[in-house]
Amino acid sequence: MPVPAPGTELHGKLLSLVRRKLQSSENALAGRYASWRKAERSYRLYVNPDEVQEPQEGVTDDAELLYTYPTSIVVPMSYAMVQTLVSFWISLFTAQRPYIRVGHRDEASAGAARAQELLLTYQLDHVGFVPFLHGWLLDACRHVGIVSNTWDTIHRNQTVRRSLTLPGPEGPIKFQFKEKKSVLEYEGNVPEVVDPFAFRPDPRWPISQFQRGGFCGEEMYRSYFELLRKQADGTYQNIREIPQYSKEHLRSNQSDRDRISGANQYFGYSMKDKENSLIMLDQVQIDLIPADHGLGGSREVERWIVVAANRAVIIRAEPFPFDHNDYTYSVIEASPDPHSFMNPSIIEIMEPIHQHVTWFMNTMLENARKSLNDRLVVDPAIVDMDDFLTPSAGKIIRINQDYWGIPGVTAGAVNQLKVTDISSQNLKHVSTLIGFLEKIAATSETLQGQVEEESRTATEISAAAQQGALRLRTSAQLFSGMGLVPMARQMTQNNMQLLSEEQYLSVVGQLTEQDFQGVGRAVEGGVIVSPDDIQGLFTFPISDASAPLDPVRFARTWVQVLQVSTASPILQQRVDIVKLWMELVRSLGIPDPTRLLLPQQLQVLPDEQIERQVQAGNLVPQQQPGGAPPLRAAIPNRPQSQSISGEENRPR
Repeated sequence: MPVPAPGTELHGKLLSLVRRKLQSSENALAGRYASWRKAERSYRLYVNPDEVQEPQEGVTDDAELLYTYPTSIVVPMSYAMVQTLVSFWISLFTAQRPYIRVGHRDEASAGAARAQELLLTYQLDHVGFVPFLHGWLLDACRHVGIVSNTWDTIHRNQTVRRSLTLPGPEGPIKFQFKEKKSVLEYEGNVPEVVDPFAFRPDPRWPISQFQRGGFCGEEMYRSYFELLRKQADGTYQNIREIPQYSKEHLRSNQSDRDRISGANQYFGYSMKDKENSLIMLDQVQIDLIPADHGLGGSREVERWIVVAANRAVIIRAEPFPFDHNDYTYSVIEASPDPHSFMNPSIIEIMEPIHQHVTWFMNTMLENARKSLNDRLVVDPAIVDMDDFLTPSAGKIIRINQDYWGIPGVTAGAVNQLKVTDISSQNLKHVSTLIGFLEKIAATSETLQGQVEEESRTATEISAAAQQGALRLRTSAQLFSGMGLVPMARQMTQNNMQLLSEEQYLSVVGQLTEQDFQGVGRAVEGGVIVSPDDIQGLFTFPISDASAPLDPVRFARTWVQVLQVSTASPILQQRVDIVKLWMELVRSLGIPDPTRLLLPQQLQVLPDEQIERQVQAGNLVPQQQPGGAPPLRAAIPNRPQSQSISGEENRPR
């Protein structure tokens, strides 16, 4: 849709609306940036030179100085505990495939729900689900975790080899040639982690309820040539009208990542040369009345996507393209409070105690440095100070002439000054504070893979680990409800709306091909799903975070269940023994137990034996449509496991 031309009244009105919304969000978030930067420094073990306690100009008495000496270190407790938390949560969310469960709201949608599960798993694998999930959870521990989900269609040029056979005088002649053709490489959802410093929600609502706001967006940087390519395919307009970037536009809310790593993403940036510049884009999803801004004649409130370049030119304005009509973001917080606009992260909560741990360690190390250096009391009347101060390994120190020949004069000439180690109890204090941090983050030594100093039995350690993981499981369920479920709902709606071609989906993980019978078109190792196969009404259950903490104990539990089931005649009639065996094999680390099963062998029984089985009630004739005579018999109320092993019950 044409964008209002730069310089016109309608363009200025739309640009002013976007800038006001962005400014209101930045003003509300400004108070969080300093704390986020401090959390980044703590996580990355960065010693900020501005916080070193030295005599320096501009430092007031009430300034908070964390590091007591220039050679200070940061104790990596925040890093260790956050990595433990993220690793635990990733193990829960990736323990089972498909990653996201999709339920059906009516019977007709059952097959479509299973197809959506496979399609979502394929799309998440395409973007790299594990690193994607790691970045999302890591941001939640340091700041707030935000992802954006969009749709992308990628075509690539591919060289295709072809052969052509023509008749010749001495027989067929075969010609080989190559050609390039455009092929569809990927069509589907593309979830991406959003920089929390670039997120722009409506500040009138808590971050957990940002979907109720009147706008939501993010700030991003793109090169000039990338925008020109997007203009060529119709995504953007007015690219050549974008003004040069000025110093006033440089955002003041950047994180400390570049400062910590020593690598600047704006290296080579030039504000005077578009070819070497980065252009700031503000992409805002906003509710507005199109007629008020020259975007059509509608007087109804509609949701639009508006993109401003360098906050000076509108380069895109179009109606919101997705049927779900939600902002394309999903947000998770490690310590959510529905009444607070934004909540402190785990690192922010731990930071005061972590500062004391760092201070105790630094004072102890500095005291050790002082003890290692000689502190001497010298009588200059007795000792020649020039000899004493000579920096050489082997010294000859002369006695002043007035003290020559006096016995024992050197005993009091030089004495070592006694240094009292006042930091001898610091390690004990550090250990106590680390215990507080472990309680705050629910990361015990057992969960971190450390052996406790106290002697305990394996049962006690396992029970403690199970109890300690309850809080982390609850957090995982919160993440699932706040972030994964809304993201899955958007992805599913996008699949139903935008998928245009068939997709081959491999059946992997803990599900077998039998679990997806009737879904799409079955092929070797998977199914082919068309856009018509994924239409339906769906539900999205919250993940129960049921991955086992002790795999060995988990496998033993399956062994006991299998033994009880095979020993009970009643359970043999109601439980699928083969599926139980498959779950046991998976718990032992074998991902695909179906390859261990023998192919089913059908046995043709004589007609007399079939008649006896029918009379005994073991077989029931299966009627054909139209009143045709039955062709086969069906076994009533028999579990699938007996159809594999019970040869006498096989129908003809």
